[in-house]
Amino acid sequence: LNIPEKEFNRFIGLIEKGYHDLPFHNKVHATDVLHGMNYLVKNPKIKAMCNTVDIMCCYIAAIIHDYDHPGYSNVVIFDYIQDEMAILYNDQRVLENHHLAKAWELLLKPENNFLKNFDKKEFSRIRKLIIELVLATDLSQHNQLLSSFKEKVNRYFIYFIYKQTL
Repeated sequence: LNIPEKEFNRFIGLIEKGYHDLPFHNKVHATDVLHGMNYLVKNPKIKAMCNTVDIMCCYIAAIIHDYDHPGYSNVVIFDYIQDEMAILYNDQRVLENHHLAKAWELLLKPENNFLKNFDKKEFSRIRKLIIELVLATDLSQHNQLLSSFKEKVNRYFIYFIYKQTL
C-alpha cells in the first residue's frame, strides 16, 4: 500500500492520545473495536468482497470511530445540553461527525498524512469509505444498517455462486 511508517505511527499515536479517560469510550474500547473488525474482515464471505485498501479503511474507521468522545450520547447532546456540536452538525449523527472531523483534521496535517501517496481518486474513495463506516456506528441506525449489510453479503454470494456455475 506504500504507507509511510513515520506519518502512520504519528497519526495513530495522536489518535490514541485523543481518546479521553472515560469509563467506556476510551482507547481500550477503540482497541476492542479494532479487534472485532479484524475478526469480521477475516470472515471468508467478507474477505472475498474486500480488497486491501477496503480492509485498511475498516481498520482506520475502527480506530477513529470514537476519537475525542466527550463522554455523553447524541441523545444527551440533543435533548439536555443542546451542545454546540449539535448546532454544528445539524443534529445529524453529531458524535460520529465530530469523531470524523477531528480525525481528518489530524490526518490532513502533512506530518500525519499516511495517505499522501494515494492519487486523488483513490484518496477520495478511501475518505468516503471511512466516513461511511464511522457514520454506521450511530446505534440509532443499527437495525437498518445491519439488514442492508446482510442483504449485500447474501446478494454478492448468490451472484458469485451463479457466476461460477456458468
